[in-house]
Amino acid sequence: MKIGYGLYIGHGGPVIINPTAVIGNNVNLSQFTTIGSNEGKAAIIGDNVYIGPQVVLLQNLFQIMLQQLVIMQRLLIIIIQENI
Repeated sequence: MKIGYGLYIGHGGPVIINPTAVIGNNVNLSQFTTIGSNEGKAAIIGDNVYIGPQVVLLQNLFQIMLQQLVIMQRLLIIIIQENI
């Protein structure tokens, strides 16, 4: 697991991070966040990213790049990629 400086976990609720995850600098994780993987590597998260409550990022299917916002409520998933 690689975690950059300035990681902020705003609430004491559960946050799960897979050992293969890569997290950039100044990332903000909200409660009930999971960065995981069933097989292979977990997601790569760039710098200055906010991940809202109840977000589940599974597998390394995408990269979340600089200054992006990821919010998920229930089964709605928003995936943000740079230059798609």
